Amino acid sequence: GTFLIHDAQFDKAEATFKSLGLDALVAIPSVSLVMDIADLFGANGIYANPRSRGDAWERLASMELIYPDGSAGFATSCGLEIHGNTSRTRGNPKHSMRVTFKAAYGPSTLSFPLFPGSSVTEHKSLVFRTGWQDGWQHARGHALYLRDQFANDTQRALGQVDMHGFFVHLYLNGLDWGVYQLHERATEEFAALHYGGDPDDWDVM
Repeated sequence: GTFLIHDAQFDKAEATFKSLGLDALVAIPSVSLVMDIADLFGANGIYANPRSRGDAWERLASMELIYPDGSAGFATSCGLEIHGNTSRTRGNPKHSMRVTFKAAYGPSTLSFPLFPGSSVTEHKSLVFRTGWQDGWQHARGHALYLRDQFANDTQRALGQVDMHGFFVHLYLNGLDWGVYQLHERATEEFAALHYGGDPDDWDVM
């Protein structure tokens, strides 16, 4: 069939949604990841080879956190790699990613009060979760995005162990890459930072 819309209706809708879109860009924090374009999209780039894993597929990047209210964020160097499992498929345009803080790239630890309500202010790695099972590219008409973070928050509210996180707008080399869930990564370092001891004291499965 044919769908008709009057020019005046279109102009009104465009003005409405343009305003909503601009407001949305400053409704949550933004993170900028910048790196050599070849390391990202080149023949040996991490985004061009999403199924590749391991230290050989980690690349130097610059990470900056920007709060919309003007509060002080941070800027640092880190290692960036693709994260996840099923979301690594080549047909998926939006991959999950992980940043790691190592002396080889800059500070070996991110020292910043990143997650409200958490006493932990040091981080060894962080995940940018695309929400693959819960996003528009997989869940189609049933995208929720909120389910994973809601489950994490509920688990902690019940006095159990789980990861802090919140949503951000992610930019790759200045390109808007969409909304991601930025959260802690449950590793041995995570356990040591939250509950004490050394990472070697913990087994995380």
